[in-house]
Amino acid sequence: MQMPFFRAAIIFTIIAGLLTAGNPNAMLPAQAAPDANKLLFLPLVQKNYPPPPTVFGAETHSPSTSRIQQAVQANLYWLRYSTISWAAIEPVRTDPPTYHWETVDEAGLEAAARAGFKTILVVKHIPDWAQKKSGVTCGPIAQDSMDEFSQFVRALVQRYSPYPYYVRYWEFGNEPDVDPSLVPPDSVFGCWGDKKDKYYGGGYYADMLKWAYPPLKEASPDSSLIIGGLLLDCDPQDPPPGQATGCKPAKFFEGILNNQGANYFDVVAFHTYATYYQGSILDEDDPKWDSRGGQVSGKVNFLRQVMSDYGVNKPILMSEVALLCSEQDCVTPGASFLDSQADFVVSVNARAWGLGLLGSVWYTLEESSWRQSGLFIQATPKPGYHALVFMAKELQDATLGSEITQYNGLRGYEFHLPAKRVWILWSPDGVTGQQISLPSGVKAVYDKFGNPLTPVQNSLWVVHPTYIELAK
Repeated sequence: MQMPFFRAAIIFTIIAGLLTAGNPNAMLPAQAAPDANKLLFLPLVQKNYPPPPTVFGAETHSPSTSRIQQAVQANLYWLRYSTISWAAIEPVRTDPPTYHWETVDEAGLEAAARAGFKTILVVKHIPDWAQKKSGVTCGPIAQDSMDEFSQFVRALVQRYSPYPYYVRYWEFGNEPDVDPSLVPPDSVFGCWGDKKDKYYGGGYYADMLKWAYPPLKEASPDSSLIIGGLLLDCDPQDPPPGQATGCKPAKFFEGILNNQGANYFDVVAFHTYATYYQGSILDEDDPKWDSRGGQVSGKVNFLRQVMSDYGVNKPILMSEVALLCSEQDCVTPGASFLDSQADFVVSVNARAWGLGLLGSVWYTLEESSWRQSGLFIQATPKPGYHALVFMAKELQDATLGSEITQYNGLRGYEFHLPAKRVWILWSPDGVTGQQISLPSGVKAVYDKFGNPLTPVQNSLWVVHPTYIELAK
């Protein structure tokens, strides 16, 4: 007897889920019907639910075949792709509008989707005819061009949210909390800032969101609008000595909320970069954010406080993060910097998980000319990449346990897996170590690359990220 179609579809969906559960990079089918998008996002009604999303992500400027393979090996979940230039797609104002989609690397977007990544598309660059400040490509949109921008957003999401691209995360701008006078007019920064304004221009950015959000949601209801990753130069409630601006740019986010912008975005994004300084990692002690816990924790705490003040609760994405070399170590990065960068890969991802962030996007997956932030030198992976590969493998299918606080001076978190618990411990500056007594039930101990470590009389010296596997 022939099986009814709807029963066959349900069984097929369940079998597909069983085959791909536990693998966020499961390949999409080589061919799919135009409405395959509806199948791919159905929840599986079974006990073997897929694992929760992980924080691991990276940015790429070119999702080539080799780059996609590197991202798959690192078991990434997020792939940020800064590729959407409104200026390139709609350089001339016409009625009806003419869009040059050929300027977009659609093959790269399709490849990322087929590899199973959650792609974050960054929308930036304003056409000449739509600029509020003439000649400033990175700046705000003119009020009388907002309607055309809204039409562009609708067309953009209609094109890239369905098969074969499946984009669901759209980030508008890149570090918009920068005044145009501080950067070149075509800067990679999204210079929407206004240093003369009480909220540094955040209110006008909220006006843009009000034009972008409705068409985005109408075109793809399950898509998320992410505000452009905020630079957050320093804490406006505790400016460091000598800070001329008084950290006013960080008021930009409050300006968004003050202008009722919270109803027009889904995710808050920010950027943060620690620095390798005199042999150690400058993060928790960075004077710009030290009173709140450093670059990473401080910015998260600040954003959550501002949201709380306005009765808002949105998920937070760290859409750019890396450890940068000091100026004198940038030409040829030394072994100490590379090792510290690998330390930071582990610690920042563990903290992102512990802080409940939506994701942690390393800048960049490939080689970067900006202060050695990338995870490769040409085709050669840096130690940081190897540390990321092991971490993602060790914590695949893990859920967060609790913060580890019993070792004074060290940082750490516990993660739960089906057959074991995993502790990750590290020194926050990458220099100051501590001798610890291991807890009971230790099964194995590894360094940040997955090399076994041998405790001496149940004792271990911890400086660099250390994995301790424990009985369940």
